[in-house]
Amino acid sequence: MLFKTLASSGIEYKPADFKAEAHFLGQIVGASNIIENDSVFIEAFFDLGKDWRCLSPTSTIQTQTCFVDEYNFACFAHPFDLHLTTENIFGWPRLIVRLWKLDDTNQVDLISYGTTILPNTSGYHEIEFETWSLKGNVTQETLGFFLGSKPLMNTSDPVSSDLDNRKQIISKPGPTVHLNVEVILRNFTFHSLSGAKGREDNN
Repeated sequence: MLFKTLASSGIEYKPADFKAEAHFLGQIVGASNIIENDSVFIEAFFDLGKDWRCLSPTSTIQTQTCFVDEYNFACFAHPFDLHLTTENIFGWPRLIVRLWKLDDTNQVDLISYGTTILPNTSGYHEIEFETWSLKGNVTQETLGFFLGSKPLMNTSDPVSSDLDNRKQIISKPGPTVHLNVEVILRNFTFHSLSGAKGREDNN
C-alpha cells in the first residue's frame, strides 16, 4: 500500500530507504578486576547472523594498550561504530572479546575470553559482562602460575556459536568488560520485526 501511494504521488524513493537498519554507536570503556602488572588490551569482533549485512568499514576492534590503575581497572575508552541492515532478527549481533596482556619483552599472552549480545532496544545502554579463561591441567596451571601464560583454544566457536562444546569446557572467571552503546533502530516496525521496543527512528 505504501509503495503504491508513493508511486501515485510521484515521490522518488529507493528500496534501501525502507530496509531495516540497526546502528550501534559506543565505546569499550574498560575492564575491571584485572590482576596484572603488565599492560593490557582488548581484541574484539562482531558476530552476525547470515542475513545481516555490515555497512561499516570494519567489524573488528583492537584497543590501545594501557596499564591497570590502583583500582584494578584498565581504561580503554575505545569507540566503535557498527551500522547494519537485516531482513530478520535471527543472529542478532554479539560482541566477542579477547583480553590480552603485553609484557616488557613484547610477549603477548591471553587473559580471558568473553561475549555479550548487543541491546535490541533503542536508546543508551551501559553493559557489563564477565569474561573467562580455560582451566588447564596441573602442569598447565603450574606453568601459568610461574610464567603467566594460559591455555588457548584453537577456535573461538565455543565463545559465540558452538554452545554445546562450551558446556564441556572447564573454565574459571576473568575480568569484567564495560561497554557504553547507543542503539538506533530504523524501519523495524515497518517490517514487523520484533526487537524494536522503545523509540525508533523511521526517518
